[in-house]
Amino acid sequence: MIDYVYDKTNCPEWKNPGESRIEISKVSILKELGKSSEEIENILEEEQSLDDEDKVLNNLPDTISKEA
Repeated sequence: MIDYVYDKTNCPEWKNPGESRIEISKVSILKELGKSSEEIENILEEEQSLDDEDKVLNNLPDTISKEA
C-alpha cells in the first residue's frame, strides 16, 4: 500500500515530507482528480453544509430525535 501511494503516477498529490508528515489537502486531491475550481468550491461548500446539518442534528434533545 505504501509503495502504491508513494508512486507519483498513482497519487500525484502526495509529497515526501521527509522525517515529518504533511496532510494532503482536499483541494489538492480534487485538483489531481481533474476537478475545476468551481467544482472544488461547490464540493467544499456542500461538505460544509452537511457538517453544519450534522452539528444541528447531533444537538437535538433526545426526546425529539427518538420521536422521528
